[in-house]
Amino acid sequence: MSSLTITAISIILTSIWHFNRGDKLRKTKDIKKYIWPYHRNIKDIDGYINFYSKMYFSEGVFLITLGIFIILNECYFDLSIRILTILFFIFFILILIGSTIIEKKIKKFL
Repeated sequence: MSSLTITAISIILTSIWHFNRGDKLRKTKDIKKYIWPYHRNIKDIDGYINFYSKMYFSEGVFLITLGIFIILNECYFDLSIRILTILFFIFFILILIGSTIIEKKIKKFL
């Protein structure tokens, strides 16, 4: 096994951790334990918990997709550096857009 396959497997295991964390947050409703940027003055606690559990789920799905893509790229596709660079910049732009959307939604609960 190469280092990229081991990295992809660790990414998939991290995604399982995200799924577990979102599920525990939804069941226990313990904001202090499962949400790191915890705000003290939350107006809608149930909506805040629901939002963060959905975020954990979407992060888990994204990480599984990334891990599978890494494994498939190494075994079947073998894409060139130019294509991987373009995909990285698209991915980075999507992360920036997602972070602004998340910040706007968090402010709705405060």
